Amino acid sequence: MEITVTGANALAFPALAVWDWRVSLHLFFTGAAAGMLALTAAAGFRGMRRESAERMDAAGAALLASLLMLLGMFFLWLDLERKSRSSEFFLSFSPSSPMFWGGWGMCLMVPVGILYGLSAVPDGHGQWLRNGILVDLSRRFSGRLPMLARTCLGIGVALGLYTGLALSAFVARPLWDSPLLPVLFLVSALSNGAALIVLTARTNAVRFCFTKANIWLISPEIILIIIFFFFGHLTSAVPQRESVRPFFDYTQGYFFFGLMVMFIAFLLPLALAMNVWGSSDQNGRISGIDRLRMQLSAALVLAGGFLLKHVGVVFGQLSRLSVLVLICWNS
Repeated sequence: MEITVTGANALAFPALAVWDWRVSLHLFFTGAAAGMLALTAAAGFRGMRRESAERMDAAGAALLASLLMLLGMFFLWLDLERKSRSSEFFLSFSPSSPMFWGGWGMCLMVPVGILYGLSAVPDGHGQWLRNGILVDLSRRFSGRLPMLARTCLGIGVALGLYTGLALSAFVARPLWDSPLLPVLFLVSALSNGAALIVLTARTNAVRFCFTKANIWLISPEIILIIIFFFFGHLTSAVPQRESVRPFFDYTQGYFFFGLMVMFIAFLLPLALAMNVWGSSDQNGRISGIDRLRMQLSAALVLAGGFLLKHVGVVFGQLSRLSVLVLICWNS
């Protein structure tokens, strides 16, 4: 129906750009939670000792990821037109819809993430849970940490892809119609997850580890953005080319806005992270100024992650297929 009415039936469908900041926050929190859980689960494969301090950071990150996923689901619920009938979102069976798999994936991630977080709580920190039931669950699932880590890694990667698939499924929006969008949003989700771990970790070793990880995540993210705009759209068909043309027009504000976003959200945090990596000594000791650089880099990465989602949602709805394309499509 979106393909049929876009730009051709304004009286019957006067407002097609109906996704706002709520959807942007839903995609941001969902992606950040998925990336945080996936990276934390990947760290679980390293065979962390039961009493290690890193396991405490892993437990906290997994539990925080579950809470952030609930927050992302809350913003999705806010965007629903009929909130009292939100249960039908899960009762309907539509395996061809990314939203169907994403909805069930979000529901599955919350309990699995909580169990993984409880299983990662190290020995001697049971009082941190402050609940007998949680302490019992932590002891019961502590031996199943590798299995829960594999499950969380798969769910995290799948939900990171979902944040892009939810948009790319709308082929009537030329800016979203790209197979690179799910991959770009997955890398962005992992980068945002690493930034959250840097901001919430208790030890400098964990902060430094995920700051280095963010270097290897921001770099391909920049490359994917360049490929997405230049080779995915600017050299593609007319609708895709027109959807990104304002970003290459020097006479409009979109060009300078795009440059500002690239510098503040990607290039600057990458430079800060690389500066920390180069200034650390051979023993891995981190100075106070380097810790501040890591936290500032992580905060800028999170700001860039939200801007990427929000710009994608807003500008994607401004792009549309021409009437001639619609006639050819429907004929």
